[in-house]
Amino acid sequence: MTRKEQTQYIYSCWNAKKAKGWRSHTKLNIPTTEALVFRLKQGYTVEALCKAINNYAMVLLGKDYTWDCVWTLREFLVRKTPDRSEYQLCRWLEGEFDEEKYRTPESRRRRIEGRQRMKEKQNKPIFIPVSAERRAEIKRKEILRRKSEVKK
Repeated sequence: MTRKEQTQYIYSCWNAKKAKGWRSHTKLNIPTTEALVFRLKQGYTVEALCKAINNYAMVLLGKDYTWDCVWTLREFLVRKTPDRSEYQLCRWLEGEFDEEKYRTPESRRRRIEGRQRMKEKQNKPIFIPVSAERRAEIKRKEILRRKSEVKK
């Protein structure tokens, strides 16, 4: 893929998000193109940047999350943290992104309860229906076992 194709692909990945509160663009302008090329030259892959965009969109647009900072694509790529120590982009990248950090308290509670229910289900014995013939056979074996115990 050429640089132009890469930037166009990331741009289309950004604009694919169509929802209230999302800043899509009508055209790919020069400052945004420069920011994209800057990130690609830094070694970020197209896939990594698209995954970061998807993580940001999930948190920004999802009901279960608390993030409310709406950025343009350029801002997303070049904005720094308040202490200016790193770029905001880093928090959305695959290895750094922690979905739980952005969840609402209610969403966290529901998620924990769901995990507990799953554990309880895993610990329950599995009921396997037994045919009438098999029940009769088990009953005969039990009667024979009891008779042999009485004789001893």
